[in-house]
Amino acid sequence: MVSRELEPCLFAFGHVINDIISTIFKKIVKFPRPINGQIFKNDSGLEWGMPSSHTQFMAFWFIYINLSYIQNWPYYKLNFFWKLIFTYSTLLIVTLVILSRIIFEYHNINQIIVGLLLGTTLSTIYFIIISIFREYGIFDYILNYSIFKWWGMKDGFGRD
Repeated sequence: MVSRELEPCLFAFGHVINDIISTIFKKIVKFPRPINGQIFKNDSGLEWGMPSSHTQFMAFWFIYINLSYIQNWPYYKLNFFWKLIFTYSTLLIVTLVILSRIIFEYHNINQIIVGLLLGTTLSTIYFIIISIFREYGIFDYILNYSIFKWWGMKDGFGRD
């Protein structure tokens, strides 16, 4: 039987929430992008640059994936060296995205910092909420509904 993991759905839902909050924040703050990197001048949807949505997403992704990984370290059959490689590889990816936003002047440093702080905060809060739901069996309860059984969904996170 084919099974479908709940974890990618939870991450995708968190990403959507993160993106909605970024959009709302941009519309409230209305802080423009740097003039030199303004390749989007004709597209009013990309006018505002605070926070950097790319940076915010990358911070959300980095924190979420590493918290997930750290929480499941006992289940991974990798030695400490490979665990460090994984962690630093994800950090390198985030750093490259952030540098691209600055080098191409799509955002200034303040927009990057706010994106980092917002993405990190939202990811941490979201991960804690997801962990509480798991701890109290809320996802197990939901996955017992026939529609989820029919889809073959399961929550194998942190389990052998």
